[in-house]
Amino acid sequence: MWMRPGVCSSSSGGWATNLVCGRHARTLQVRWTAVGLPPATRHFLPLASHSPFSTTRDFHSSATRSNNTNNTNTTNTNYNQHKVTPMCVENKRVVICGGGLGGLALASFLVQDCASKGLHPPSITIIEKSSTRQAKETLSNHTIGIRADSGGVGAFRALGIEQELRAARGSSQFFLARPSGNKMRVLLTNDQYTDPGGDFRIAHSTLFRVMHNRLPNSVRVMWGQTLSDITQTDDVATVHLEDGSKLEADLVVAADGNRSTARTLVCPDQQLEFRGAAGVHGVSRISPVPAPIQGRFGLLVGASGFVFISNLADGTVLWIILGPSDAPLEGRSMLPTLAASAGGPGDEAVKHKREADLRSLAHRIGAEYPDTFHQLVDTATPESLRVFNCLDKPPHRSVGRVVFIGDSAHPVTPLSGNDYNITLSDAQQLSQ
Repeated sequence: MWMRPGVCSSSSGGWATNLVCGRHARTLQVRWTAVGLPPATRHFLPLASHSPFSTTRDFHSSATRSNNTNNTNTTNTNYNQHKVTPMCVENKRVVICGGGLGGLALASFLVQDCASKGLHPPSITIIEKSSTRQAKETLSNHTIGIRADSGGVGAFRALGIEQELRAARGSSQFFLARPSGNKMRVLLTNDQYTDPGGDFRIAHSTLFRVMHNRLPNSVRVMWGQTLSDITQTDDVATVHLEDGSKLEADLVVAADGNRSTARTLVCPDQQLEFRGAAGVHGVSRISPVPAPIQGRFGLLVGASGFVFISNLADGTVLWIILGPSDAPLEGRSMLPTLAASAGGPGDEAVKHKREADLRSLAHRIGAEYPDTFHQLVDTATPESLRVFNCLDKPPHRSVGRVVFIGDSAHPVTPLSGNDYNITLSDAQQLSQ
């Protein structure tokens, strides 16, 4: 979400939301005038660790959109005409589409909730398109802000892994900077996570590993499986996989992210909407890490865009540069990595050209930024370079025996920074 104080705006227009801001949001709003950020940037700057929605219930009730004749999601189809009848999941068959953080959390919560009530757990199967656990774990090399005010901290506390995660947390020093000639002028720094029971920040790979290790033994994970269809009758839902196999379920939960295959199959006319900003993502191996960003995460803010920068626990530096754009770049929010592009004749040449094109694009968008940023671009690993488009979609509820959680239910632009917390809250609430 692109926000200015009290307003959520987009260069593509046509929508608005009510804001429920947290600590980072208040800090940035109070200081914007004092530190002299350019007016154009104040309208464009994301509140880096906060979504405007404090709970999933608030998300469904407070999201509002103005009339927009170009809104491709406008439809006469009434998807909510089929409601899920509340059911006890004891001994039921549950299929979870997506083996990410939301799917793992839901499986753990369902088993835990049944145990606490003296019930037999459901038969849970998670289907995940990543070929192995290791492939899924290393897919995302970024950090996540876990928040107390929107369900994340409470969810991990309920699962009994809060302290284990806190022991593995990453950097807590936030910075806000802007270009000053060929240098980064740091406008403010502070430690955002001083409360021992409050927010914390952790690497995605670490969080995934801990949650997978804590997954109940009764939960089956099917790696390397791609969803091809979902069919339903009054009595059962059937999940069809590309290898021809089928899984029958009493309940199907779509937890497969903002590009949810399950949601596309069930609601094919609903598409992600571009929100007027695009850029490049990379992870750099640079030694030594430049002083302004060493051990920190934060924003380098320019006249019309910004760079999110995070010095990760392994010493690498993740960065995402964004600027205004009239259309999405290459049509996808996160393109497959260079390493994943398959190999026919001339494939190496294609990969090298694409790598060069992405570096050139990042340099061009970031022309106003100092050498520190351009060093990050030049030292980014080829496999980490990706196009990054800001996309979202209206919130959605259940269809028959298919229930949506997390970004499959209410995708938001990645830099709202709160989608994982909302997903965890969804999983906990659904299990109850």
